Amino acid sequence: MGSTPAWLTLIVAFLAPLGALGAQWVAGVRAYKLAEVERAAKREDRGFDLRYDAYAAFLAVARTVRIGVEWATTAAQTDTVLSNVREAAARVELCAPAGVTERLAEVVSAAEEMAAARWSGSVAARAARDSGAVFDTALTRLREAMRDDLGVSAGA
Repeated sequence: MGSTPAWLTLIVAFLAPLGALGAQWVAGVRAYKLAEVERAAKREDRGFDLRYDAYAAFLAVARTVRIGVEWATTAAQTDTVLSNVREAAARVELCAPAGVTERLAEVVSAAEEMAAARWSGSVAARAARDSGAVFDTALTRLREAMRDDLGVSAGA
């Protein structure tokens, strides 16, 4: 019966802990990469939620603009409507990409034009009707840009 040479025993005794340490290092690197991916996914989810909430709040305010401007009996009431639009727009501007903010500016501008037309004098009715159509078109384009940004379809 032969015995194992001492040099072989020493090599195995030396390599076994190195193998264990190497396996731990590989597992640590994989865990770190997985944690990075999870953090990025959570960040993206938070960004989506922020944009969704800001978009929904703006669209809710935008639905009241046309009626608010048409039924306003004073310029102060119209200013209140526009103030609500600007406040909701500010939330969108903080989290939306450039394509959405461009469309948003068009909607805010159209709302301001509609409000100005309301108090513009003798041609106010026609100007308000025309600016209302511009507002509706701008709002439709903004809604489409918001949906594209969120990756949702019109039926969702």
